[in-house]
Amino acid sequence: ETIFVRVESTEAGNDCFAITSFQLIVDIAPIANTTTDIAVCDDNANDGVENFNFTNLNTTILGTQDATMFSVTYHTSQTDANNNMNALTFPFVNTAPCQPIFARVENDTNTTCYDTTSFEICVYQQPIANQPDNMITCDLNGDGFEDYDLTTQETDILGAQNPANFNISFHTDQMDAENDMNP
Repeated sequence: ETIFVRVESTEAGNDCFAITSFQLIVDIAPIANTTTDIAVCDDNANDGVENFNFTNLNTTILGTQDATMFSVTYHTSQTDANNNMNALTFPFVNTAPCQPIFARVENDTNTTCYDTTSFEICVYQQPIANQPDNMITCDLNGDGFEDYDLTTQETDILGAQNPANFNISFHTDQMDAENDMNP
């Protein structure tokens, strides 16, 4: 809407005035939709550091909003997201095992129209399953079966890893082990 402004002199007998105008514009306020936290296993030397590219989250964070009208940036603090400062570049390398990331969605025509959301990224230690020795025993009663205590292999399987940080389960086939089924 256009608003017209009249400025007139307060001097007696003076009919001088000036007119100007300005627009009232209502821009669409974006919504920063939530996204799930990201948990990854450290895939390179268990150093707690991984590369991330969050641009694949843009669709989730935008939801049904028009991607040609809104931009998404990512930040390491709420203050940076609010002030639209220090946007992350990709690949982003985490600086802590778990850290928050803040996404800012802004209207491309009016950057004061924005919303933020956050999620957490965590890099977890990749367990190492060391190859234990085969367990061999004699068939004492000739029926082809014997009892085994599989937990005696856990020390060899974990090696130097802290047992408090890991769960071990035993499965009769690889697919069950991969899908954590039928321990």
